[in-house]
Amino acid sequence: MKRTQRRKRVKLVDSGTHAIYKDFESGVEGNSASTRISELDALRLQRNFHKVMMRFDEPQEFFNALFLFIIKLTNARGVAHFTLDEKVNLQLTHKIILSSDSKKSQTIEQKIEESAKKALGLKQVDIHRVDDWVILAVPILYQQHAKSGLACVLEVVDIEQLSPYILILQFIASHIPLIEDSFDNARLKKQVMRSASFVDLVREISMYKSFDKGIDQLLLLMKKELGCERIAIGLAKKKRARLLALSNMSKFDRRARLVGLIEKAMAEALEQQKTITHPQINTDKREIQLDLAHRSLQQETKSQEVVTSIIGDSNGSFAVWSFLWNETKVKKEDVFFIEAVSEYITPILMLLRKKTLFVKNREHSHWGRKFAFVGIFTALLYFVLMMPYDHYLSASCSLEPVATRTVSIPFDSVIEKVNYQVGDIVQKDDELVVLDGRDIRLEYFAVKEELQSTQKKMLQLLAEKKIAEYQAEMLKSQKIEKDLQLLQYHLERIRIRAPQSGVVTEGDLEKATGATVRKGEPIMEIAPLDEFFVKLEIDEWDMPFIKKGMQVEVQLHSFFEEKWKTNITYISPKIQISEQKNILVCKGKVPNAQQKLLPGMSGEARIFVGEERVWWVWLRKPIMWMKAKLWW
Repeated sequence: MKRTQRRKRVKLVDSGTHAIYKDFESGVEGNSASTRISELDALRLQRNFHKVMMRFDEPQEFFNALFLFIIKLTNARGVAHFTLDEKVNLQLTHKIILSSDSKKSQTIEQKIEESAKKALGLKQVDIHRVDDWVILAVPILYQQHAKSGLACVLEVVDIEQLSPYILILQFIASHIPLIEDSFDNARLKKQVMRSASFVDLVREISMYKSFDKGIDQLLLLMKKELGCERIAIGLAKKKRARLLALSNMSKFDRRARLVGLIEKAMAEALEQQKTITHPQINTDKREIQLDLAHRSLQQETKSQEVVTSIIGDSNGSFAVWSFLWNETKVKKEDVFFIEAVSEYITPILMLLRKKTLFVKNREHSHWGRKFAFVGIFTALLYFVLMMPYDHYLSASCSLEPVATRTVSIPFDSVIEKVNYQVGDIVQKDDELVVLDGRDIRLEYFAVKEELQSTQKKMLQLLAEKKIAEYQAEMLKSQKIEKDLQLLQYHLERIRIRAPQSGVVTEGDLEKATGATVRKGEPIMEIAPLDEFFVKLEIDEWDMPFIKKGMQVEVQLHSFFEEKWKTNITYISPKIQISEQKNILVCKGKVPNAQQKLLPGMSGEARIFVGEERVWWVWLRKPIMWMKAKLWW
């Protein structure tokens, strides 16, 4: 009966946790315990132990999985967990003995109890041999008190081979108190899992031989762990930083505004030599920090939080990286995790960079190859410089409405209600403003009553054949009808409606309720959203190249990953001054079918002016400057 129960128990454990250990076994060749132990990776063991064991919330499930973990790792013949009760009596709370001989199983259990008592009493490992089996008993210490322990039954020919097994059991025993505490503590469990992720990250990066690939993998793992939207890393040089990589972007334009803002935020952290969070997490105890660049980066990217930390050691700063969250709010634990990774990842990244530079330098060490390379490079350079190349001119740009409609007051009145403010999107015929129509209604009914009275009097005069008086009343009636029509016109326009669909660009009437307004007074401006003018501000040096119909490629700061194409349809007849600089203003139209563009958005534009020689595209501005200065 006991043998049947034991077999069912082992089968239940194996079927419930078999898929967990694939990751651990995938990196070890062979099935024997000696092969697993000889090829054991300490970092991988710790990572897999945490990830496997932290999945369980009940002690019974945990110990079942733990025993199977030990059996698969060491090929043990039996595993047991023992504890001391309140009366200091030893009990085997969980056990698995893989033996078909019931007498031998009972003997093994007795020997486990004897070895367990010695281990708990001496607070050290106890080794006991039973025939061809060896029992290892390891105590579990709770604040220097031994209250429980683990026992493992092994088939080992030579006792000297037990050292790695002892180390494994001691490692597992040292983590059991932490796991038991985490059964009812979700925060502690999360910290343990993050510790496993930290070990996994350090191990993963240390396996790479290429600096660039190691950086890409580092950003990918950190983004996955922290749940942030974007990570940027740059190399530190004194108190400046040069952007090296952006997560989810294989290439980036160094002239882009975003790149400049990221590098300024990195320089800010290097200047102060500390981790900068904006806004600060600890609102009760704020620190004095200069975070103007971080504030600009947050506003530009519309991020919820920006954190920049330095990667370096006591010898100085090696690199610096910035983390941006769009929706989720960063926690203190996330900042501590970033700082811990920054400290431990420094020597690995420095070693990877040295290896990469060493390989590059070794490839170009021979002088003959250098001269050949210089000659080939010169020939290629000449060939490239003489090639035709697409000539683009750069310009700053902004969006302007194509045609705005002004909404005015139709007659003198008082504002009763305002339904839309600046920035609101309206549809055609939407009710914008409601005027006070009480006086007009009273006057309308009074005039209407007067008209009815006049018409009755006309009928009476006509019946009495008083023609002269009848004609006088008829003229009076016509005048009253005109007054009534005017009042009717005013009543119909008490509710001022939108003349077109679009966005309200002007007209802050939030506090205007109850205010008196005059006829013809403008109260709102509505700009359509279906298309916009792209206003191009071109340097006057580039004016000779600009013509109508030229193709323009627009990249807005708010949507720097998207591009819009248009053509120049308008060229200003005169030069304007903007920010102490002479510019030529040109315009082109861009559609806004998705209506995500808004008036006032800014960005950068490239204007295609034709094909030129590469050398001319590169040297055009210096040549034109020299000609202007030397009158050449």
